[in-house]
Amino acid sequence: MPAPPLFILGTERSGSNLLRVILDSHPRIVIPHPPHVMRYFTPLAPRYGDLADASNLAALVDDVLALVHAHIHPWPWIPSATDLLGRLQPAPGASAAITGPFGPVMAVYSRRALAFEPSRVFVTSLDPSTPAQVPASAIAADRVEGTLRAGHEVARSTWPPDLYAIYAALHEALRDHDLGPDGGRWGCKSTFMIDHVERIVASEPDARLIWLYRDPRDVAASSRESVFSAFHPWKTAQLWARQQERGLALEKAGYALFRLPYEDLVARPEAEVRRLCAYIGEEFHPPMLEFFRGKEAKLSSTLSESWKNTAAPIRGEGLQRWRKDLSGEEVLAVEAVAGAAMTALGYELTCSAADRSRAPSVAERVRWTAEDEAAWLRVEWRSLRKDKNVGLRWKRWLLLQKIRATLTVRGR
Repeated sequence: MPAPPLFILGTERSGSNLLRVILDSHPRIVIPHPPHVMRYFTPLAPRYGDLADASNLAALVDDVLALVHAHIHPWPWIPSATDLLGRLQPAPGASAAITGPFGPVMAVYSRRALAFEPSRVFVTSLDPSTPAQVPASAIAADRVEGTLRAGHEVARSTWPPDLYAIYAALHEALRDHDLGPDGGRWGCKSTFMIDHVERIVASEPDARLIWLYRDPRDVAASSRESVFSAFHPWKTAQLWARQQERGLALEKAGYALFRLPYEDLVARPEAEVRRLCAYIGEEFHPPMLEFFRGKEAKLSSTLSESWKNTAAPIRGEGLQRWRKDLSGEEVLAVEAVAGAAMTALGYELTCSAADRSRAPSVAERVRWTAEDEAAWLRVEWRSLRKDKNVGLRWKRWLLLQKIRATLTVRGR
């Protein structure tokens, strides 16, 4: 049985690309650059209708694959729609006999592991004198769930599939292609998956959740030069605070997140990568620290200025860059927004509580928004001149507009 998947959670500009290429250098792990399927399609998925309908499911799969084909970091191999649909269909051999109030029944579940919902499990009576379809909700939930979970990769499954099932099947196909069906595990570095942890764990109870975080002041200093982020520190701090507060809330709710501060990773790379390997249950391989020599790291560094450091050894030059790159006003803007989460994660605040408690004026917010727009124009102009994937980035944007428009025209 393949090992459970890995998820790098947190906020962008926190070293997630670095950690991705480190882990991808392991011979048993494949972590492609993420097309952010869940981020882009979560708001759209309900518009495709009931995915038990083959045409609706096929339409969503086609559009997800179109997004992957338009991805700003091309995948070396992409599965076909036929492959994904085959992985999503109920597997005839994946069934279990259960005794319930209506007599013996058989639960037939999908090849993809989905959240356990008794009302949606497809069960067929084995006794011709009982109803042909028996709702699993009529059977003790612990009996159904326990049977479906027992000793099978596909056990936590229901039908029809959902967006997460498509997303996971996509990664499983790539894993099988690169490593073989029993040769390793897949991972995802879409930091936005921090908003889908409950769904991940419902499907993959043993998934490894790696919470990578960085001082938000350094995130702000890095983001102002990245074409993929907000630019003004006030705006980047809002995203950082929301996502780190989400991580803290998940921990409080009992979810097991592996904390990995970016500062520790770059200060003690071998020790931290060894600690991470122990957590995910994989043997440490020295080439993981020579990630910059690999094809994936070299490709990333050529595609965008924002990723150029992936082809360089870890140097830690970005630590506390905020002290020289951010103004006092910008530091205060970050700490005022993110101070509570910073304190919870061990980052020292430099501004007084009184200053942090003062809400920014309307004039300040208008000025910061204007500065953010001006920075976007500057960075976009640089991207047009220097980034090899700028065309793909705009192609992706146009594709998403087309998908939304098509759904609207179809009345969805």
